[in-house]
Amino acid sequence: MRQSGIANISDVQWATLEVSGQLGYQLKTEKQPVTKQDIENSVRLIETRLSYSQIVAQSGQVAYTENIYF
Repeated sequence: MRQSGIANISDVQWATLEVSGQLGYQLKTEKQPVTKQDIENSVRLIETRLSYSQIVAQSGQVAYTENIYF
């Protein structure tokens, strides 16, 4: 596993030893590497929420939401 770049066995959801001798594995969702698309989606979400906050601030309205991150 170390040769596959897995530092901690608790990061692995499942693993198999293939007939070829290679290790097959699936990392837990929270341990999988982030993709460029993940980052772009996060940036887009942040930009959208910042734009919304600016619109509310310019209009003088108070935005109420139960989501503390919005």
